[in-house]
Amino acid sequence: MLTTSMSDTKYTWLDPWVGSYVEAIGLTVARIDSPDTFLELVGAEPLPGEDAGGVLALADGSTFDQALVGVVPAPGRPGWLLGAESPSSVCYWKAEQLSVAGGTAVALHYTEDSGGRFNWTSDRITVAEFSLTDGADAGIDGSDPQRLLTALRRAELDTDGTTEPCAAALALFKVITGAVITQEVLGAKFTVGSVSDPYNL
Repeated sequence: MLTTSMSDTKYTWLDPWVGSYVEAIGLTVARIDSPDTFLELVGAEPLPGEDAGGVLALADGSTFDQALVGVVPAPGRPGWLLGAESPSSVCYWKAEQLSVAGGTAVALHYTEDSGGRFNWTSDRITVAEFSLTDGADAGIDGSDPQRLLTALRRAELDTDGTTEPCAAALALFKVITGAVITQEVLGAKFTVGSVSDPYNL
């Protein structure tokens, strides 16, 4: 569970926001230098001249056959990008591709039905993947679970499950990448790409 006032004040807005507006969200922070490269790595066709007005517009424009993926600079982290989508999970499942040689990608996918999952990948190897809802105590997949446990301690998060998985993910994003995701950035203009057949990758 979240245990600090720092986490409460910075991040707990996200879970009720997702519940009220989109019900499912994918957020990914990756060390990549251009939105076009990000979109290419997740197999998205760029939509030239089309900018989505935030996560809500991405959700409105996505269908079962075509998912929209948006990309913006990660706040306060030059050389890092934030990818967003709703309700699809393309970037989550493409985290290895997004962690190109020497890079890092961290991803959240949350739905009301399945809860929140977190993926941390470095240099195309999954460092740790686990359920934020069930907690690390329920099991961690990946090559270095200890790194995740260290990150959880630095983020002042417990290893058991949380009722605020989206907030917990943002706290981990900050510890691992230095990016602080805000409500304002989720409403920003995104560079947009389209992924065909997103549920059969």
